[in-house]
Amino acid sequence: MNSVSSRPKPLRLLPRKTAWTIRLCSWMSLVGSLYSAVYCISTAANMPPECKGAVRPIELVLAAIWCIVGTYLTRALINGLLLRWLVYYSPLGTALRLLSFAAATGAVYQQSLQRTDTAHLLPVFIFLSCVLTVGYAIQNFITSDLSRPGRRSWNLVRVAVFAVVPIGLASFITMLSLLRLVFLLRPSC
Repeated sequence: MNSVSSRPKPLRLLPRKTAWTIRLCSWMSLVGSLYSAVYCISTAANMPPECKGAVRPIELVLAAIWCIVGTYLTRALINGLLLRWLVYYSPLGTALRLLSFAAATGAVYQQSLQRTDTAHLLPVFIFLSCVLTVGYAIQNFITSDLSRPGRRSWNLVRVAVFAVVPIGLASFITMLSLLRLVFLLRPSC
């Protein structure tokens, strides 16, 4: 279980209708972050080009990128939890846990959109992605004992590949875009 691609596929062991239901419930957790990404992109697209306000369209596009990173991390987190839940609970219990996770993540992203000014969406979605990264690392540790009960360990390769690399890539894109924005907004002497 040390290799990155050696994750078991638990849904293959379930009946087809049950597996389809579980899969649908797991994909429901992505709705909130995908909606937030579409909202950020549509808001950026509808901004007038001469926008002189506090928020530039590039900031909303970057917030959408971070929403997509959050979607990816949510999916990785759900896959790990799904494996553990299917081992310990019935398919109905697993489906209920997946739906409650979907409701929680959807509520967090929806509240982020409603309660936050568009000027603060980028830092909020960066924070949510960082929380999901920590959650994925903890989930990886908790589910590491499924094949060897009582012997939990950190799989740093899996955490690095599936959590740190997407955060690093989004951070790099954000840094380059914001540096370009600072350079363009700098008053010439």
